[in-house]
Amino acid sequence: PALDYTTGALVSESVKLEEVGEGLYKVLPVPSGSNRSPGLSAAAAAQALRDKVQDKRVRCYLSRRGAFFDGLGQSPLSSSETKALVSSIPCAEVALTDAAVLLIAGSVPTRQLEESLAALLPLLAQSELAERLKTWRPYSKSWSQGGKHALPALLKDLNLRCAQLREWYRLEAKGDMQGPFEKAKLREELRKAGIDVERARRALAELKWEPGADRALDWGMMSGHANRATVEKVALGTGIVAAAGILALGISQATASQ
Repeated sequence: PALDYTTGALVSESVKLEEVGEGLYKVLPVPSGSNRSPGLSAAAAAQALRDKVQDKRVRCYLSRRGAFFDGLGQSPLSSSETKALVSSIPCAEVALTDAAVLLIAGSVPTRQLEESLAALLPLLAQSELAERLKTWRPYSKSWSQGGKHALPALLKDLNLRCAQLREWYRLEAKGDMQGPFEKAKLREELRKAGIDVERARRALAELKWEPGADRALDWGMMSGHANRATVEKVALGTGIVAAAGILALGISQATASQ
């Protein structure tokens, strides 16, 4: 699933993968617009196919030739190979990157973008990225957890990613002087959140977007996020220590009673 850069409408986008190592694949850039079809029917069909090939009762081959000559120097993919291939397809990353680009460029009405994201959430929830993001965060909610808070949580997270992406773009594409946030760390934070910075850079250049004078606001948003992340980490560590203490107390009491 992807978003049209002009209208914000939902589209399906095909991608090409290149094997760069055993079980490792990378997505090859495809000319914008040449690999897109309107709506989500193609994306939904592709998701159904990805689910099917991971069924242990199904044998999956890299080509029709491989399937035809099975046993004659050709063999099906193993379950680990199939999973690696499926996991390499950026099902959520493409749409999330497009959404961040559209928010930054301001090229489509916010209401249209929100409607598109709401329609996308069921597909995003089935992605590998959603599975990776389902971690316990006691003071915040993630869109990957689903439910009625998914869309507001996604929009909130995208606002943060937009600030990070603008700063990364200033440093990488415009050569601005580094501020309190390092380019490499910004790139890694964006990658973990599902934002493809190279795709975003190509799109922003295509849209002829230029950074404005809002750098201090972006720094403030990113600093606030960093502070909250630190608080959550400390709270999580405190909770683990407290739980361990309670468990130890329970064990000692049980031992004493015996």
